[in-house]
Amino acid sequence: MTAVLASATAAAGDHVLTLQYLPSPTPTGEAQDPAELVAEVALRDVLMEVYD
Repeated sequence: MTAVLASATAAAGDHVLTLQYLPSPTPTGEAQDPAELVAEVALRDVLMEVYD
C-alpha cells in the first residue's frame, strides 16, 4: 500500500482508501466466512506521511 500511495499522482487530500477484510483460513486450511462488518468507518485525526 505504501508504494501505491507514494506513486499516486493525485493531491494528498484527494485519496480515498478502501480496505477489504478477508479472514485467515482455519487451521485446516478452509476458508472462513467473514464476520458481519460495518458499512463505513470514519477516522479522525489520521496522519499519513510519505517517507522518501
